[in-house]
Amino acid sequence: YINTARPIEEFYGDWTATHEFSHLMLPYVSRRHRWISEGFASYYQNVLMSRAGHYTATEAWQYLYDGLERGKNSRPDLSLNEAADAGIRKARMKIYWSGAAIALIADVQLRERSGGEESLDVALDRLQRCCLPSRRTWSGPDLFEKLDALVSEPVFMPLYREHANAPGFPEFRPALRRLGIGVVNDRIRRLSTAELAHIRDAITTPPP
Repeated sequence: YINTARPIEEFYGDWTATHEFSHLMLPYVSRRHRWISEGFASYYQNVLMSRAGHYTATEAWQYLYDGLERGKNSRPDLSLNEAADAGIRKARMKIYWSGAAIALIADVQLRERSGGEESLDVALDRLQRCCLPSRRTWSGPDLFEKLDALVSEPVFMPLYREHANAPGFPEFRPALRRLGIGVVNDRIRRLSTAELAHIRDAITTPPP
């Protein structure tokens, strides 16, 4: 529902539509693996709002960091698949942000190893071209195996095997440190001298 009486500026700064349209990057994913579909949309809602100029890069990374921290603190006793089985009411933040952590880690790995030739953007674009729209329900392994087949070497299934059925939360902080996202009192700073600062900036900048 859209309140047409509200000023347009409020919509420019709202992430809801960006999140929902981001779901169209993936096929319909089974409920047991909804952490993938919700997580990838949560990752892209921040990335795309920055690329469109509605967030600054610092704001995008702050919102992403805040969400990942909420996810990390949500139901550490559950694995990602168990959180999806428990449902939104019992494990909402883990469902929405564990997949975002996987998306971030995969995006960084793809960009680093390929020198920028591959990325999560590229993998999802290739998925669109080969396989979407799709009328069937995909499992998480189905989707990740297909994404791995579309890039030069596997990234997604190794992350699935490591995290999907393990309690806790994907460890995202090492990736943030290498990207030059410093955190002091829960506020982020972008460090220009970081090893992967160029990748950090590429993630939130519109591709050429």
